[in-house]
Amino acid sequence: MHRRLRVLLTLVVLAFLATACIPPELGGLVVGCDHVQGGILVPADTFAIIPPDLLAMMISVPVYVEDMSGNVLGSGSLQVTPVDADNVAFWFDIPVNPVQSEGTFLLLVAEDGSPIFGEACSGAPITSFNPRDGRVDPRPGDRLAIYCNQPPGSVDVWGVDDKSKGFRLATFTFADLTAAGLTGIYITVEPNGTISLSMDEQGNLWAAWNGGQYNADGQPGHGFAKGFRCN
Repeated sequence: MHRRLRVLLTLVVLAFLATACIPPELGGLVVGCDHVQGGILVPADTFAIIPPDLLAMMISVPVYVEDMSGNVLGSGSLQVTPVDADNVAFWFDIPVNPVQSEGTFLLLVAEDGSPIFGEACSGAPITSFNPRDGRVDPRPGDRLAIYCNQPPGSVDVWGVDDKSKGFRLATFTFADLTAAGLTGIYITVEPNGTISLSMDEQGNLWAAWNGGQYNADGQPGHGFAKGFRCN
């Protein structure tokens, strides 16, 4: 019963996603040959009628990207982020691996295999998206989500797992970063590996994630490192 209900709820949200007028600042609905992503704004009062336990099930249901032969090329889940008092953002960002050829027809399917939508992919790489949660310089394929907190003057670094689900890695204070300088601070969080953060005299920061259960390699091209500023 619960499985059927959460799949139904997911289909309802994704059906809205596929047909709604999607704000461009949320990234729209894009089928790329290296990523499939989408995002919409939903009125916050929509969730008032959904019991919290059912909402939790709905947003944790996996969704998959498949080719026409049924090969799974990527997976993720819906992410929900409050935008303001009146709106909530639903979004997803699923890497496609291996990258497909221009024009390959890709399907987004629900947990039970039901297709949500399908479209021929575009070979143009997706270079930006906006999950509307305040993170620094969000980009498709990021395995780091970084938040500058001012006040109280700290930086939160979150990891993103293989299912596009985020989890906190470490928090750094600007006082400690200033004292450490270019040497940086290294924090090991088992079983997730080590996250490091350094800051130069101009306030430029560099974060890198290495090791752990998700095989982080500290490479920006793989989404495991990022340069940024907290302005």
